[in-house]
Amino acid sequence: SLMRGVDLILSRLLGLTFQQQQPVEGEVWHPSVQKYTLCDKESVLGILYLDPFMRPGKVVQSAQFTLQGSKELEGGRQQTPVTTLVYSLPVGAGGLPLPYAITFMHEIGHAVHSLLSKTTFQHLSGTRGTVDFVEFPSHLFEHFVLDPSCLATYVAH
Repeated sequence: SLMRGVDLILSRLLGLTFQQQQPVEGEVWHPSVQKYTLCDKESVLGILYLDPFMRPGKVVQSAQFTLQGSKELEGGRQQTPVTTLVYSLPVGAGGLPLPYAITFMHEIGHAVHSLLSKTTFQHLSGTRGTVDFVEFPSHLFEHFVLDPSCLATYVAH
């Protein structure tokens, strides 16, 4: 899966891992939403909710939304960033067509950017900046889709 590939890429490049968690009752807006924590060796850096599948009433789109940005709290503690990725994949779809994979990696780049932000002010965290700065991580992650050294981490036949 692409999430497994993303996890391996982040582990190799940054020493980080996405760990799937069981949401507590009422935490997510639909049973198909998956929860992941982005962690280093010492702590949780951020929370990602993945809402991948089509369903009646859901808008058809692919996007990343920041639910809670990073910011400095009293006493120097940092507010944990929370973001969501929304897709409209058919339920039970086998493989993922290349354009979907590229879009997934683009949006995961935005999510990682938001989750790794450590800012004083929430309105300056993650994707809340100038377009060139905001788009760099997402375009970088797009390149991993076809990189030969990355393909083996997430492609299955």
